Amino acid sequence: METLNSTEPHYIRCVKPNNLLKPAIFENVNIMQQLRCGGVLEAIRISCAGYPTHKTFSEFMNRFGLLAPDILAEPADEQVACEKILKKTGLAGYQVI
Repeated sequence: METLNSTEPHYIRCVKPNNLLKPAIFENVNIMQQLRCGGVLEAIRISCAGYPTHKTFSEFMNRFGLLAPDILAEPADEQVACEKILKKTGLAGYQVI
């Protein structure tokens, strides 16, 4: 209990694998219903759609600036630099906010 009290868990999802409460028995329909009701499947769908995280402009430049070092050498606003990096890579469908 000391370990649990010393941490700050965000959320723990428990899935009941079967209604008999016996080990090594998995009722797929029951598990899928729990995942659907808990929002897990929707979270996975959104993640697979390509919207898992949001980064600040400085985080983006630190992580992906190596794709366009010439853009980082120019003095510019962080948002403008990020947009230039995205244009240089030829990606489509991104959103800059």
